[in-house]
Amino acid sequence: MEIKADVCIIGSGAGGATVAAELALAGLKVVVLEKGGKAPRPPIGESPYQSTAKAFEGKAYYGAVAAGSPPQMFLQGSCEGGSTAINNGNTFDLPRHIMDEWHEHGVENLSSYFERVDTFLRPAPLHDELISLPGRKMLAGLSALGWRGAPMMRNAAGCSGRNTCNVGCPEDAKRSANIAYLPEARKAGATVLLDTEVIRIMTLNKRATGVLARNRDGEVIIHSDRVILSAGSLNNPQILAKSGIDNPGIKASLFVHPAVAVLAEFEDNLQTKSPHVDECVYSDQFLESDNFMMMEMGLTGKPAALASLLSPSLAGLSGGNNTAVWASLIHDSQAPGELNSSIKRANGFRYDITHSTLQSQRTAVDRMAQAAFAAGARSVTPLYLGAPTLRSEADIARLPAELPRWRQVGVSLHPMGSCSIGRACSSTGQLHGYENLFVADASLFPASSGVTPQKATMALATMVASNIIMSEG
Repeated sequence: MEIKADVCIIGSGAGGATVAAELALAGLKVVVLEKGGKAPRPPIGESPYQSTAKAFEGKAYYGAVAAGSPPQMFLQGSCEGGSTAINNGNTFDLPRHIMDEWHEHGVENLSSYFERVDTFLRPAPLHDELISLPGRKMLAGLSALGWRGAPMMRNAAGCSGRNTCNVGCPEDAKRSANIAYLPEARKAGATVLLDTEVIRIMTLNKRATGVLARNRDGEVIIHSDRVILSAGSLNNPQILAKSGIDNPGIKASLFVHPAVAVLAEFEDNLQTKSPHVDECVYSDQFLESDNFMMMEMGLTGKPAALASLLSPSLAGLSGGNNTAVWASLIHDSQAPGELNSSIKRANGFRYDITHSTLQSQRTAVDRMAQAAFAAGARSVTPLYLGAPTLRSEADIARLPAELPRWRQVGVSLHPMGSCSIGRACSSTGQLHGYENLFVADASLFPASSGVTPQKATMALATMVASNIIMSEG
């Protein structure tokens, strides 16, 4: 199969779907190549655990590991819509201080692009009646301490609380990329090829000329004036490498959100069959001062593997009806991970948690424990191997000054920045040293986002599309 297009886009997630819709709506002939299949969509009434098993069996998820101390584990989407199809739909603008940090690296005037993304996602705070009981405990603890806390901002205004967000929405209420953007791209004439794996980007004299791929029908050749790489921060460098495209800026620019969590035990029964949503509450009280954002992190409907990855103490968590899991995302932008071809596993990446991150993790555990005790918890256990169980706020002082590096299982969220603006790409998203080859996803981030990155990814992709449209005249 051979196709002629104006633009070939590799990947259909937050970046790829966005740039596909914007370019197709502007009249360009667009082809999108997606390695995965259709996004999971569990039937109404199916249990979250059945849906999770099916999503794994259908390869809607894939696991990845970055070497380091400790090694970092990730779960990513591999389906139409990418990780947006299997995340909770949390949507945040970049906080002002992080926007300023990005500005120092050459990212400018994102506000209008965030506004454009809002027209597709239609974000709104989670309805109060859908806040889970563990989420209500978090809000109570935050309020008792005078700290900010709020319902999660989500791209699911029509949510009915079935709580299968991480394995697909049975009602399509969550406006993931496959719901919000790809239908608009298709209506405007874009072609989306699923189950199609890229072999290499074709180039001639440092100029992208198309993509060679394959699917069940055989070889697929896309001849295009531009190629846009939107396969994710872990995959983009691999595609560039197997295409013979070298860029020194990719060697040291992987950012993540190292996660830290606590298990809070209450007297109350926190399990409910009433409609609700996990990851329903957050606090950015300490994001600017201490580099972390706190959130309620229920495990119902999450991949069962995630529980065992976090800690053996979570093995039977789903059966405990008086426990709440709260987590914090660490904004770590000072020491990115590196791409090293000598690392034969771990996708070629290495990410080492820094002392500053370990200190931020300790502060996050302190604050989460304080909030839990303020909400009436009878015990709090940090989720690292061998952690003590805290029985009162006074016990927090028993924790080490830095959380033990090698006792952490190393679960991180949101790989970002492997093809960063300022290092590997220009401010327009074009890869340094190559004509007509662009990046449009979280790989472009010049530093971590500090908050869930979906909306920032879409804003940057909108920016890349806008620049391409303007260059067309």
